[in-house]
Amino acid sequence: MRWAPLGLLALSACQPAQTPPAAAVMTEEEVAEELAAIRIEPGLWERSIEVLSAEGGSAGTAEELRGQRTVQRDCTTPEQARRPDTNFLAAQQQGACSYRDFLLENGRLRATSVCTTAEEGEVGIVTEGSYGPRAYDLTSQFEGSAGPGQPARVRIRTAGRHVGPCP
Repeated sequence: MRWAPLGLLALSACQPAQTPPAAAVMTEEEVAEELAAIRIEPGLWERSIEVLSAEGGSAGTAEELRGQRTVQRDCTTPEQARRPDTNFLAAQQQGACSYRDFLLENGRLRATSVCTTAEEGEVGIVTEGSYGPRAYDLTSQFEGSAGPGQPARVRIRTAGRHVGPCP
């Protein structure tokens, strides 16, 4: 399984993703409506992503991922700020995702999603932490398969903070 791209774009759960009944599944649009309740601050954001733990996968992959940390700055337009992208919950920009157990209340977020991509197959993701207009701090656990009979698990912390206006 190629965890590096997934991990470096990701946003904790101490428990694996579980498949709830089909009635609990939410569409990306429904999750986006829930996220619309939070208006993030437009402007310059600093985002950091750190791989807390990695298990499974091909020889050496988990060891390479553990401890990786990236920091980036980017501008969020007013339009983007009005409608936060649900992809940060799924930690990827491509693939089909369904969302479950989504809760956004009192500055806390908890979401379970399952994404399917051609490269990784099905990946369960549980994300939780704090989320607000000027900062977030989330931990996500990804569970999937690195191949037949090879389970893989990666735990990632993603934090972001509003820095100021865009240059």
